[in-house]
Amino acid sequence: MKMFPDLYRISSQKLAIVSNMGWFEGSIWKWTLDWKRALLQPELQHLDELTAVLSQHCPQQGKEDTLLWQGQNTYSVKELQKKVNVEVEIDSLVCTVWKKLAPPKVELFMWLALLGKLNTRQRLCDIGILQEDQATCPLCVLQSESIDHILLSCHYSQQIWQSIATDLGQPLTEPESFKQHYERWMATPWRSGLCKKVWMSTFFAAAWCIWLTRNEIIFQHKAFIHEDICQNIKRKVAFWTKAWKDRVPCTE
Repeated sequence: MKMFPDLYRISSQKLAIVSNMGWFEGSIWKWTLDWKRALLQPELQHLDELTAVLSQHCPQQGKEDTLLWQGQNTYSVKELQKKVNVEVEIDSLVCTVWKKLAPPKVELFMWLALLGKLNTRQRLCDIGILQEDQATCPLCVLQSESIDHILLSCHYSQQIWQSIATDLGQPLTEPESFKQHYERWMATPWRSGLCKKVWMSTFFAAAWCIWLTRNEIIFQHKAFIHEDICQNIKRKVAFWTKAWKDRVPCTE
């Protein structure tokens, strides 16, 4: 598509799989390309170039598909960037979620949240799955449910963050976004390395429990009970610490 856009536009096989774009003549694969109309002279020239490229990439009989990396030694993002010759923007803050302080599914959730990819009602509305009048926050039922709102600025979510920060003896600032909230929370200094890890994992647990509660309200019609959510956050942190190498004095 990128190399031969003119041919791609008139192709009749845009959604075809490789096995339907040719056949084996004995042990030799023959590509068969189909077009919506007769090719013009410039397009015929491009077809010759495309045919030359395809001749170097043919299925082989009796062999299973495999993933191959042709870079130097092991795969790396930097090596991929060199090969495709594009600029890749890497968000160093988002990359910090992979701390092994919470279960992988929770780290994935946090990664999606910081990237702005959680399927909130507002996002589903933006991509045409929900109507505009269906984007209301299920907690406060007052504003649209964006990531920043449901995980941070909603009155109910704010109360959770405030309670957790108070229990851990830390002041809570008023960030402009959930991403900024994450950045400030992770940058909070602690004298003890173990206390720092508990503090960081608490952020994961709080955001995760708010999101789970949101889902339970939508799909199971449960109520938002502040005390129960705070206790659940503490239980999760206590449970997660059991997977750490550190000896945590309290696990319940």
